Amino acid sequence: LQHDQQRLLAYCFANVQRHYRQSDLGRYIHATAKPGFTFVDVGANLGMYALIARDAGMNAVLVEPEPAHAHFLARNTSVFGAVLQEAFSDAAGSAPLYYD
Repeated sequence: LQHDQQRLLAYCFANVQRHYRQSDLGRYIHATAKPGFTFVDVGANLGMYALIARDAGMNAVLVEPEPAHAHFLARNTSVFGAVLQEAFSDAAGSAPLYYD
């Protein structure tokens, strides 16, 4: 685990998961999820909201352009769902991805 956020998730998963479940979006997902529906997590990062949706019975599609996060998610598709290493935009084309 060379990425700080992946290490945090590996060592403190229960605390991180609790934080996301108790967030406004986490509570909203849990309250409105219907089994069999599809949750699309655009800018998935490490997929915590997708996990909440999956726990509620939803299918998940994660969109994550950052290579380290996308690789982490793709290694765990059985847990997170389908992963697209893409960036979404309102126009066709390509552009460099800048991240820190």
